[in-house]
Amino acid sequence: MDNHETPSLVQRTQRISIRVSSASPMVLDTEYQSIKAIVPLWRQYISVSSYLITSSSVLILLFYFSYYAAKVNGQAPEMMSCRYFGYWTGPNCGLNGIDCMPFETDWFAFRCPKGCLSDQSSSLTIIGSGPYRGDSRICKAAIHAGAISSSGGCGLMKYNGSRMSFVGSTQHGVTSITFNSWFPKTMAFYTDVVSISHCTDLSWYILAIGALTCMGLAWFPKISPLVLIHYMCVWGYVYVNLIASPTSFDYPSIGLNLFTNIAFIIVAIHCWYIWVIKHTFNNYSTYSRKERFIHWSLVYVIPFHLMLHLTQFGYIPWLNVDVGGYTTNNNVNVWTYIVFALVGLLALVLAGFLLYQLYKQKALPWLLLGYIVLAIYMAIVYAMFSNTLLHLHHVQIGLLLLPATRFPSRTAMFVQAIGLGLFIQGYAAWGWPTFLDVLPASYYIDSLDTPPRIVNVTSTTANLTWDALSEVYGYALMLNGVEVARTAQNWSVVTNLAANLTYFVQVSGIGVSGADGTLGAMGNFTTLP
Repeated sequence: MDNHETPSLVQRTQRISIRVSSASPMVLDTEYQSIKAIVPLWRQYISVSSYLITSSSVLILLFYFSYYAAKVNGQAPEMMSCRYFGYWTGPNCGLNGIDCMPFETDWFAFRCPKGCLSDQSSSLTIIGSGPYRGDSRICKAAIHAGAISSSGGCGLMKYNGSRMSFVGSTQHGVTSITFNSWFPKTMAFYTDVVSISHCTDLSWYILAIGALTCMGLAWFPKISPLVLIHYMCVWGYVYVNLIASPTSFDYPSIGLNLFTNIAFIIVAIHCWYIWVIKHTFNNYSTYSRKERFIHWSLVYVIPFHLMLHLTQFGYIPWLNVDVGGYTTNNNVNVWTYIVFALVGLLALVLAGFLLYQLYKQKALPWLLLGYIVLAIYMAIVYAMFSNTLLHLHHVQIGLLLLPATRFPSRTAMFVQAIGLGLFIQGYAAWGWPTFLDVLPASYYIDSLDTPPRIVNVTSTTANLTWDALSEVYGYALMLNGVEVARTAQNWSVVTNLAANLTYFVQVSGIGVSGADGTLGAMGNFTTLP
């Protein structure tokens, strides 16, 4: 055979057999052990992938049937939040309510989530018993009318024109109030039988599946804390954007914002993992599978998910203490002081423990130095912008907690989970805010301490005057919560009134760029028969 002739398949097979048979037993054993080690690893990757694909598919299906599949008489309903209303009270509706049009519509489908009755904010009042005043909260009014249940649902509603009186009542666990005067816009609900499908709020099921998926990842022994943290934070960001605190129900717009900002979340969490979190999880690999699952679930996943619902605390009036504190909050009661005292005590205990552990590790001086430098920087910036209000938002507080958790401890893990939850919830719901709030223009505008004076009242007109305010460009006159005049003088004539009817009036100053100040004291008058 020619030396340059290509070997046949039989010849090549024989050569391979000779090479294999001539290999040493040690080499063969090493190769076998390598292959044997790879098989369980691939099995775990397959099981983890199957686990995540299954849970993600369930979440997508739940989201679809919870928000996209609903039909009312074959029509997709308009999603409402518990705080939606059909008419924005105050100057924001424009002169004579022009910006809150239309005042009359045909029947259209709407949908409300569950839990609207748990929102006990005093601002969620409804007025009337059908038709309802146009600035009533839609979902609570729909429950009051019997168009939907207390657990939410779908129905039909429409807007109508003005009405001269509204009678309050108690129905279906909701109490409405009476208003015996005019308002330009009303709303009504269709209470007969309608065809409704897929109108069940599945948000709690979505939360449960998502949280259990995060917990279950700890059961896979080869999943590192890096994967656990990234998955939980990305899931939390998506959940807050779509379910817990959506900025609207325009899901294409929400999706655009979500997918363009999620890269920032991934990068930020990865950096914090390298700087802080991996040190907190130093002992995690020494835990048994059961210990990993319990510690991860109880110490990390649960407090993280509680922080994702921080906005819901505003549903409890006596916990919703805003700017002005206790002195301007009429809902404060003894439970406010008890809850805030207990939370403050817990915060002090946790802070003391963290500082002691950092002191033992000789890391406390560097941490305090970092906080001091940050405080000096904030003070310098605040001094440069004196017309601002120092306001640390919870997204910033969450990040400030993380450096103090840079050591392996269950307490550090717990505080770290709270910090990450605050950061994810705050950024998903509000974006990244400045630590200095620019005070609204209304803050600098004086308000009237005395109500307007009404003279020359007839059956259709009334003359109103009020005290002049300093440093204002004009005045906005409100009649029953509707702006009826914007004038540079401290007087106005109101026309086209109904006979023998009581009206309520307030005035606010107009500042720079047309900003309206706080409404002053309320007065009233009754037209002649």
